[in-house]
Amino acid sequence: MKRVFVFLAMLFACVLALSGCQSLGGLGATPTPIPTASPSPTPSPTPEPTRDPTINEDMPALDPTQPGQTPVPIDPIDMPTPTPAPTLSLDYDTFSSSAAGFAFSKPTTWIQTQGTVAEFVQYVEPSAEASAREDSGYPTRLTIVKYQKGTPQTADDARDQLDSVIQELASEFQEMTVNDTYGGLSMGGGNGYYVYYRGVVADPANPAVTYSVRGRAGVVAIGQALYQIRISTPANLFEYYQDVYRTARNSFDVL
Repeated sequence: MKRVFVFLAMLFACVLALSGCQSLGGLGATPTPIPTASPSPTPSPTPEPTRDPTINEDMPALDPTQPGQTPVPIDPIDMPTPTPAPTLSLDYDTFSSSAAGFAFSKPTTWIQTQGTVAEFVQYVEPSAEASAREDSGYPTRLTIVKYQKGTPQTADDARDQLDSVIQELASEFQEMTVNDTYGGLSMGGGNGYYVYYRGVVADPANPAVTYSVRGRAGVVAIGQALYQIRISTPANLFEYYQDVYRTARNSFDVL
């Protein structure tokens, strides 16, 4: 009987020892890793244009008291006399479209780009004409856009739309500077605001090639719609093409 008791005690001790070894082996086992979701990529923010009050030091000054006008800058007497710009001589004809809802005068030989909607109208100077004046590779372009709204629009609405236009342009520029204030603009019987800008854009066909660009953009409110007018030119010929902008602005009419 005593031997049976001793045998059972020894058997129970072996069972306990084996259980301990299995528990320790479990502690040392490598746990199965829990998969983690990959973080979503952070979208690149739209670049903000720089607001610069000195942009007018070598461009026409803004003058809110004379809507629609382009004041002539007066340089200090100790400024060097700039090289006279070439004289622009262009023939004009009229773009008119009931689908777009407006008409304006534009250079006869300029080519209309293919827009996605009728309310977006853009004319670009032919490369043969542009290269006769300079070799920047950036063709001057004149753009007019209608934004149809459901309620009567005001000059404040035009200013808000102009802010959106500048933000959209900034996304196309590698760097961009605009006026820190807006000037008053009259066009087609409506009132709004305009602003000068300058910056650097890349060639769509070869991003390693960049162009220095200057321009002028404005938006006016007429009835239940807003109308944008914009011209972008090679930086060194901005003044040269201002007659194109003025002619389109002064001839603009809502149909």
